[in-house]
Formats: sequence, C-alpha cells, structure tokens
Amino acid sequence: MASLLSIAVLLCLAAAAAAQLSTTFYDTSCPNALPTIKSAVTAAVNNEARMGASLLRLHFHDCFVHAIGLSELLASTGHGLVTDLLTQQGCDASVLLADTATFTGEQNAPPNKNSLRGFNVIEGIKTQLEGMCKQTVSCADILAVAARDSVVALGGPSWKVGLGRRDSTTASMSLAISDLPPPFLDLEQLISAFGNKGFTTTDMVALSACASSLSLTVLVAAMMASAATAQLSATFYDTSCPNALSTIRSVVTAAVNNESRMGASLLRLHFHDCFVDASLSSHGCFTPAAAFPLQFFNSSIPAGL
Repeated sequence: MASLLSIAVLLCLAAAAAAQLSTTFYDTSCPNALPTIKSAVTAAVNNEARMGASLLRLHFHDCFVHAIGLSELLASTGHGLVTDLLTQQGCDASVLLADTATFTGEQNAPPNKNSLRGFNVIEGIKTQLEGMCKQTVSCADILAVAARDSVVALGGPSWKVGLGRRDSTTASMSLAISDLPPPFLDLEQLISAFGNKGFTTTDMVALSACASSLSLTVLVAAMMASAATAQLSATFYDTSCPNALSTIRSVVTAAVNNESRMGASLLRLHFHDCFVDASLSSHGCFTPAAAFPLQFFNSSIPAGL
C-alpha cells in the first residue's frame, strides 16, 4: 500500500521547474518548518493510521482542481513514474478555504463533502508554524510536505519536495465538481477524466489509490482488461449456459438493493481472489502484465483496502 501511496503523491506534486520551486525554500526563513511538519504528521498517523491516507488524499484533491495538464516526463525512479502537474489553481490550498456567508469554497463539492478529512491536522501544523515563523510557510506547501511525510510514516519511501507555493485566496466549487472524478464513474469515464489532465491509464490506477472505493474499481477493471492475454471470451457461456449472466446480474442487483454496501463487498471479494498468487502463469484470476506493472504492488494484499 505504501508504494501505491508514494506513487500517488509523486503524481500529485506541482512541477518545480515551471513553478520555480526549491527544496531549500525555507532553509533561512523558517529552518524548522519541515521537522515541525514531519513531527506533527507522524504523531497524527501514529494515533490513527488512516490519517496518512487522508492527508495524501487531501493534497490530491487540492492539486487536481484546475490542473492544466502534465509536464514532460522528467525522470525515472524505482517506482517507474515521475510526472508533475503544471497548475494554476491546483496545489494552492484552495481546498482548505471553508464556506462563509459571502464565499463558497470547494469543501462542499460532492467529491469532497463528508469525504475529505485531516483539516485539523493541517490547521494544527499551520498554528505551530505561525508561532515560529509568522506568515512564512504556505498552507499549500504544508499540504505537499504532509502528504510526503504521511507516506513515510506509513512505511513508504521519502523524496524531496519542491517548496515555495503560494496560497490561493479564491476557490471554485464548479471546478471541484467538474474536475474531481466522482465515485460513480465507470472505467471509460474515469480514463477520460484522468486523460483530460494528461494522465495515462497506468497513472490513473496509481493515483486512484488515494481513495479506496475508486481504487478497487480501477484495480478490478484493470485486472479484467487482461482478458485478451488470458484468451478469455465475453461470449464463453452463450451456448453452454445462456442465462448465466442474467441470473448473476439479477441476484447481485437484488442483494445490492437490499444492502448497498454489498456492492463494495462483492467487488472487494473479487479483488482479494484475484490478487493472491497473480502471475504470468494460470494462477490467480488474471494476467497482470496486460493491465499494469506488477512492481507497483507488494507481494501480498495491501493492508487497509
């Protein structure tokens, strides 16, 4: 899971060259900024492991709104991917701006409402930093560093984060609604939504780890995409058992109508079945090479999915 999260963060970071960011931006103006962020994030994750994913997702949702597209592939690492978002409004902490009587932010957009969390952790870090270096460290940089430190706290690798982002004084509910992929999109719609930002299908699978329900949908869809390699056929039962698919659909629909959670449960059941002993041989239920690089994942089922 940690490797997935680290890839997602790398994909979410703003382009240092375009935004003229620097890893040493606060070395003189606020030398204890990064240790302070790391300490607070580590404490929050130790108190609740889920907070690591929440802070990562908060940064992703901040960056994805109004992102203009991707810069060229800058480098290659052991993870296989380093792509950077060129942003205008993205990665600017606009997601932290709460609604007021005269201002409508992004927090109540359907993809964010009752979904994003970790605001209290970011606010606590900002309060600490204001006491140390008043009006120096931006909330956008806190989000970026906190996302990286969350991955580290969960056992993942570290990397250098470019700093020097400026906080937005505006936010856009409409852009949050149009840019952030809602959880009900099907595979083709997800590919299109991420493609509009310049992401490949492989990028999308890695980024989607930020949200477990979306991640499972994408992962299972990617598994099924290997059908051609496995010489499977959508018409396999057309002659031998023509009512098979309609019977399955009827039973599943009734079960989900009775308990909506059952839909996610059945999806997760299939995922756990497929993920064990998946290889280029006949083990497991899919051949992963046709869907995405297997080195993105650990050898066992990621904890927490």
